[in-house]
Amino acid sequence: FPGETREDFKDTLSLVKNIEFSQSYSFKYSSRTGTKAEKLENDLSRDEISERLYELQEILKKQHKIFNKKFLGKKVDILCKGKGKKDGQIRGTTKWMQVVNFDSMEKNLAKAEVKITNATDSSLLGEAYNKQSK
Repeated sequence: FPGETREDFKDTLSLVKNIEFSQSYSFKYSSRTGTKAEKLENDLSRDEISERLYELQEILKKQHKIFNKKFLGKKVDILCKGKGKKDGQIRGTTKWMQVVNFDSMEKNLAKAEVKITNATDSSLLGEAYNKQSK
């Protein structure tokens, strides 16, 4: 944010570490015409802004991966949203807004129960859970 000091940024990092986000969206600040923030002076260089964003996102990425790994081997309900990354996959989200790509023989699903088989910092991978084969 314009005028953000190194101490302000350290406070932000401390807060982020304490909260342990499961999902987040972070971007470089950009002013919007007609807002009070547009008139604030920004004494940070583009390089410093980029470095701070990178530092923040590295912490968040680790938190996302830790959160996602908690789902390995578990069955979760998925709201289906379309085709997955690979042929034969469906893409959807959990109630925690995690992206899940999963294999399924059925292609026109609105919802599915999925067993999670892999977790990264940005998504989950799974397979449709067949209740008959518990």
